Amino acid sequence: MSKVKQPGDRGGALFRRRRFWARTSAMQMLYQLDMQKSREVDGGFFAHFDDLLATDGLLAEIDSALEADDCVKAREYARQLVEGVIADHDDLDAMIRRAALNWSLERMSAVDRAILRLSAYEISKVGKVTPATSINEAVELAKRFGQAESPRFINGVLDNVRRAIAKKELAADSAARDGDAAQPSCGRG
Repeated sequence: MSKVKQPGDRGGALFRRRRFWARTSAMQMLYQLDMQKSREVDGGFFAHFDDLLATDGLLAEIDSALEADDCVKAREYARQLVEGVIADHDDLDAMIRRAALNWSLERMSAVDRAILRLSAYEISKVGKVTPATSINEAVELAKRFGQAESPRFINGVLDNVRRAIAKKELAADSAARDGDAAQPSCGRG
């Protein structure tokens, strides 16, 4: 049975393109901040970056398929990602350090660091994005912008991040259930 298209629904492909555009933009902004050794952003940074992105071949191609409203939504999501990574930078780096066995952040390429921070943020903080989606998108970014071994490396590190988060959530759920079981019941004797 085929899905019935709802009014106003232009399909998942457009949504995925918009999100890919947003992730690509966010990764490039995070790369720039990393290269500048900065965590400071303001409205001017985002406006300047929007101008630069308009001339990027890949993003301009994607951008041309999007309507004005889609571009606004993509830019908003890119900005949300960048601001979130900056706000949680230290926690994300600690998470990546634990997940990247035998690798220091300083040894990783700046592109790989930007992709890892972006996806680790999505996995740990953005509830609407599944870990599998975030990891797949990160691998795609690594294929386009990283080195030959980047996709496998990114996939492995992010899978470790996903597992650590799932293990932590499972432990929290278990502790909550144990706490509920320890509560006296109000049942009749």
